[in-house]
Amino acid sequence: MKKFIKIILYSVFLFGGFSGIVLADTYDPRARTDDFMYLFRLSYDRGRFSRDRDFKFAYDIIADTYRQTFVGSASFFGEVTGILGNKLASFSFDVPVAREPIRRGKVSVPAPYFANARDVTFYSPTGVRLLTISVQESSFCNDDYVCNNDVGENFYYCPHDCVEEPITLTRSPSPSSQPEKKTDEHTLPFVVLGAFGIIGIIVAYLIFFRGRKIKIDSLPPVS
Repeated sequence: MKKFIKIILYSVFLFGGFSGIVLADTYDPRARTDDFMYLFRLSYDRGRFSRDRDFKFAYDIIADTYRQTFVGSASFFGEVTGILGNKLASFSFDVPVAREPIRRGKVSVPAPYFANARDVTFYSPTGVRLLTISVQESSFCNDDYVCNNDVGENFYYCPHDCVEEPITLTRSPSPSSQPEKKTDEHTLPFVVLGAFGIIGIIVAYLIFFRGRKIKIDSLPPVS
């Protein structure tokens, strides 16, 4: 019975240790905005766009990289406008129902995501503005040139507001001149996971080899 309990404890600590190390190693807090994209739910009716009323929201944010899939002279296109009114990106998309006889139906339109976007406007192939959808409620960068870390602003999402800290190398740095190291609040939980993972492996090692040592010491001496 004791041997069975030791095997269970060894397995639990070993599995927990490796899980903690794997989680700490695979987490990347520097997620970029190009890791996401918009997916707009629209209805097309004979040259006009409107929101698809079957969906509560006009768009979703998908955890995927946007890829331009349709480019052509007769393609519809859109523009992403920033908080300051500046153009952030343009994209093209296809509307298959526009080529059908009834020219009416539902359309899902992907678009590149920006954390400082204000709205997205959709145009006909001839450049006529058809629909504008506000996306500001899903944007957390306000481009005020102030880095508001409490709302998630950082250099990777909001380069206009947050400046990446440069790394300065010196020939003979003194302890007093070295910058203070700061731990990102997003990475702290995964540092703790990694620490617990290492501790778990050590405990499993001690349980296994200590049990073997006790077993060896309990054997009668060889005469």
